[in-house]
Amino acid sequence: MKNFLLFLNLLILAGLAYVFSGAENMKDEQPSTPEASRSADIVIVKEASFEKATPTPEHTLPQAQEVNMGDLLADLDDAPIDQVVETFLTKTAESRIMDFEEGKTAQQKSAVDAIRDYGSLMVHDQSEMLADLRALAASKHIVLPDAPDEHQQKALADLQQEEGKSFDRKFIKMMIIDHKRDVKKFRKAAQSHDVDVRAFALKYLPVIEAHLDDVQKLKK
Repeated sequence: MKNFLLFLNLLILAGLAYVFSGAENMKDEQPSTPEASRSADIVIVKEASFEKATPTPEHTLPQAQEVNMGDLLADLDDAPIDQVVETFLTKTAESRIMDFEEGKTAQQKSAVDAIRDYGSLMVHDQSEMLADLRALAASKHIVLPDAPDEHQQKALADLQQEEGKSFDRKFIKMMIIDHKRDVKKFRKAAQSHDVDVRAFALKYLPVIEAHLDDVQKLKK
């Protein structure tokens, strides 16, 4: 009887061992739970979202456009010419040509050395001023005249008809009138809003004033 009970207990223990070992195997082979699947899905979605957030070439900043210098220069060429500046440059050019021609005439016709010397001064200084004036006008696309205006041409023709002392008196009178007028114009231009015109006027105003002083001395 004791042997039978011992055999029965061993049989029960073996059965229990078999049951527990099977349960452990089933636990190891059990598929992942829905919660685990959802966690994996979240990871995948997050990775996909990260990939979408990565900037594409379409989101890059636009490239700066090239500046066409030809177009800029064309725009400058089309800019309206300042009429006040154009008038000053034009009238000043006519006066410089007139003074040059009067000086050349004095060199040829006067019998007084001081007046001939003054004529030479006019030829030299007016030529220099006229060259600077033409360069300034060209930079502003302004075309200057090549001769005095009609009134000045008539006055020059009348002067060239004179001889001797009559010529000297008329020449000095004309020079004084011309230079007084020029001093006023240059003083006004020295305050011009145009920096180039202002610089030109400031450079040559002392020259014009000196010319006026010199010719007034010839009158005495």
